[in-house]
Amino acid sequence: MKTENVLYKSIFNPHWNQDESDVLHPNSYERVLHLPKDLGVGEIRSIQIREGMAIEYVDQKPNESIFLERGDQSDFLEFSFFLSGQLNVQRMDSDELFTIDSGISCMSASRPQMLLEFPKDTHTVYMAFFINPTLLNPLLQDNGHLLPDSVSRLLTGADGDQCGPTGQISPSIQIVLQQIQNCPYEGPLRHLYLEGKVLELLALYFEPTYMGKAEYNGSSTLRSQDIERIHYAKEILNKNMENPPSLLELAKQAGINDFKLKKGFREVTGNTVFGYLRERRMDKARLLLEEGKMNVTEVAFEVGYQHLSHFASLFKKRFGIYPSSYHN
Repeated sequence: MKTENVLYKSIFNPHWNQDESDVLHPNSYERVLHLPKDLGVGEIRSIQIREGMAIEYVDQKPNESIFLERGDQSDFLEFSFFLSGQLNVQRMDSDELFTIDSGISCMSASRPQMLLEFPKDTHTVYMAFFINPTLLNPLLQDNGHLLPDSVSRLLTGADGDQCGPTGQISPSIQIVLQQIQNCPYEGPLRHLYLEGKVLELLALYFEPTYMGKAEYNGSSTLRSQDIERIHYAKEILNKNMENPPSLLELAKQAGINDFKLKKGFREVTGNTVFGYLRERRMDKARLLLEEGKMNVTEVAFEVGYQHLSHFASLFKKRFGIYPSSYHN
């Protein structure tokens, strides 16, 4: 998939403006299209990783609300991650309209033509990954039942053309997205690095459901209602990492007893409640350190640790380096 050109228009200029892409050397597999200067500042960067795999990085800050027409992508699965701003999306073949905010991920198959609205004076950034479904066939052969249900339905065509938000972006995925944005290489090494990161991103995207199904598939006594409540407990932890509830309070908020929560959480996630919390805290800490806006002490406090030595020890245990390495 290559983005050769795009069509823009604005509220004050109802006529479509077409922008042609420039090839970025020495990265011949990479193209960039610029937002017309009279509409603001922005670019769309398209990176063809290999046949059946591509990245699109969209960074737009228009000085008036603009519309971007996107063509049909019926041969690809699309995984999108919205990093800042807001996007209003309308399908061209129906009246379906939805808004996507910062921090949300989306997945679609057989994406129809769409009209994207970028609001005035809003800095909107998102990354989209296009994957040919045939690249995922090896996963389906023996392990299709372990994939997220939404993905399995999309791959088998059971859901037709689906497009829309799927949930929050996890800290571990945020780290990979940031690494893709800040790739330190050029030429063939950049190409190789980005392909590895796309595969890592897919693994992280599928991992929560895959691991959960692998744990409780065929041998669990958990009801579907229990599983939903355990996933809700995960959401509570993700939103309250710096000041999490006790196990009893978490069970109460999720609507499940604490014994079933402890046992079921390990079955669904492959980790204990507080083991999961610790990993998410460390992932967020790494993301903050890579951003470089906070020092180690500030990051430790931000993710809920009062004792710096304890934080540093846990960080090294998870990533193999001390957090201070990010500022050396």
